[in-house]
Amino acid sequence: MKRIILFSCFLLALLDMYAQNTDTLLLKIAAEKNVSRRMNLIFDFFAVAQDTDPIQDMQLAKKLLQQSHELEDPISETLALTEIGYAYRSFGNTTNGLDYNIKAQALAEQTGNDELMAAVKINMALYYKDLADYPKTLRLLHAAEATASGIKNDRLLTWAFMNLGEVYNAMNKTDSALMYSQRAYELTNRFNFTDLKGFICLQLGKVHGKLGNGTLATGYYDLAIKDAAKLGSPKYLNQAYFALAQYYNGINQKDSCVAYASKAIAAVQNTAYSNMSIKPAKLLAGIYENRNSDSTVKYLKMYQSANDSLFSIKTIQHAQVLTFENQLREQ
Repeated sequence: MKRIILFSCFLLALLDMYAQNTDTLLLKIAAEKNVSRRMNLIFDFFAVAQDTDPIQDMQLAKKLLQQSHELEDPISETLALTEIGYAYRSFGNTTNGLDYNIKAQALAEQTGNDELMAAVKINMALYYKDLADYPKTLRLLHAAEATASGIKNDRLLTWAFMNLGEVYNAMNKTDSALMYSQRAYELTNRFNFTDLKGFICLQLGKVHGKLGNGTLATGYYDLAIKDAAKLGSPKYLNQAYFALAQYYNGINQKDSCVAYASKAIAAVQNTAYSNMSIKPAKLLAGIYENRNSDSTVKYLKMYQSANDSLFSIKTIQHAQVLTFENQLREQ
């Protein structure tokens, strides 16, 4: 009992400290007159929560959005809208996410700020990537790459490179995928973008897996898993475990595949990313189909449960959107 009380006190202290840091960053954002530095402060504001806790990420975006209206700051407003969209995408709701980014794009165009437009284009590209519209995704990312390179914004350039690596890999253009992923990895190490390293290692693992470089592939997957655990991101942990499961399935090492697919499910259970258990559950059900009927039923039920959960989440999100937009009208 004493331990529980001590842990609760520790947790409350952490939450209080986090709230204080949030308020401090909001004040810094409000005070910063230089647009580039203000944008970087906003990126820092969202850096941890956006891939660890989408609910917290959305709440932070709402706070920034409210402040942007009070200060009549279109830069902050644009990035707050893109972040709300990113949070919805994390929940698996591409439609609402794209809708918020379209609003952000219109606002960014009004400002005429190229740096802001590049950030919005990268975010817009994520949705077209999800929809497998790769030509449109590449146009947006290459446009952002050109702008980021011209203004020497290494953070935006890293985002562009790492997403280009993922898209080219999905298109099975491994040479281009390797080149862009390596460029992103180099920039991440040079400028210490620690929140991006796990994602980039994951892409390098996938590329080397396709190239038949097994040792390099598993090495990068291990790095991705370690970085995801260090960041505390169920999302990245799930993605890394599932990618490793797919790799072992591809080389017919079924036991290893089962082990990592199971870890991928465990990583997101009882989190806001629970919908990400769908793919590994489906993979496991397929593996067990001809081996063990009890396990087949177990993972088919898990697959169905994850689908049902995704539907419920989207229903809740729709209600949240209506509530949030009503609050904006009231403001």
